[in-house]
Amino acid sequence: MEKKKKDGRLLRWDDITDVEVVGRTKHSPSNPGKYITDNNPYTVVDGDLFDFYSEIEEISIMPKPMLTNEYMFGKIFPLLEQCTGRKDAYKVQLLKDIERQNLEGEGKIVPEVSEEKEADLVKLKQEIKEYVKSLGSDLICGFTKLDRRYIAEGLDELFPYDNIMVLGMEMNWEQTMEAPHPAHKTGEHFVFRVYQEIGKTVHKVADFIRSKGHSCVARVGMDGVLKYPPHAVNAGLGQFTTSGLIATKEFGTRVRFCAINIEPDIPIDKPIDINMDEFCGKCRICYKVCPAGALTKDPIMYRGRQLRKTNGKKCVPNIEANHDCALCIKVCPLSMFGYEKCMEAIPQYYKYNTMEEDVVKNKLLNRKYDKDVACACGEED
Repeated sequence: MEKKKKDGRLLRWDDITDVEVVGRTKHSPSNPGKYITDNNPYTVVDGDLFDFYSEIEEISIMPKPMLTNEYMFGKIFPLLEQCTGRKDAYKVQLLKDIERQNLEGEGKIVPEVSEEKEADLVKLKQEIKEYVKSLGSDLICGFTKLDRRYIAEGLDELFPYDNIMVLGMEMNWEQTMEAPHPAHKTGEHFVFRVYQEIGKTVHKVADFIRSKGHSCVARVGMDGVLKYPPHAVNAGLGQFTTSGLIATKEFGTRVRFCAINIEPDIPIDKPIDINMDEFCGKCRICYKVCPAGALTKDPIMYRGRQLRKTNGKKCVPNIEANHDCALCIKVCPLSMFGYEKCMEAIPQYYKYNTMEEDVVKNKLLNRKYDKDVACACGEED
């Protein structure tokens, strides 16, 4: 059973177990994802400072969450209708998937879980990945532990399990290249077409997991309740770029994420290094073209993490004033030309400077990481 404070509020900055410390009592669900975030060998994180900010200034739901009727019906749907020229473009499917997510989360719909449980979790992971692959070549997925510091304040109960599968879907290249005036040629909005498709897909994958005898909770990725990019990094799908977006080998920055909170302790994937520090440090084209000046030239320390971050107070008003933007996605060489060509374009030293698990100099590091993660997640004595 999860412990709660007297006011019912769950805390998320704690580590693996409930323990009492001088000055306060920790009443948190276990947070094994904290260890993965704080010990990613390819990022710089001050764990104590991150914990401090997570405790005193928890992540809030988006100022204008996608799920509010006022914002969806007053801003989003009219914009999509204007862009595509179609009445109620994407509206029916988006609301359908969001409604199912909410009804399941509230317990008003209880999805059926097969009584025949797949006990081999390595096999289960492979079956899930193969099922995702069967749904289309525009999908990627990875597994990690949930870091509860990335859940919006007071909403821990929406994520009852410690394990999370991150699902990513590619944004169509031709549609993305229409930015900053989406749909003027293809008639499809590159972002919301993906939200429409990935919302359907995440529910299909969740139903597949239930058919294997395991409970799970699907999140469609539009509500601002969970920070998906950090979990995508922890799940080994990519790294942050100058624009603050995640770059993947498969789709560059043309990708959107959602997630499934799953009950079984499926073996997790490792964070990876795909050379974004070196590549973005020599490129910075998104920083140069951003009309709002919302990007930083170099990584900054923010809430205890060194990262490249978009200034939302500059970015969002620019999007609203101009009915869209996404120039940072359009001009990114990773999006235009693909990962391999971008790696070939940089000096040989940087091209081969990635720290993959099969690189000899990092075998010990990865072995230690495996052991420490297993211990942190309670998987070893």
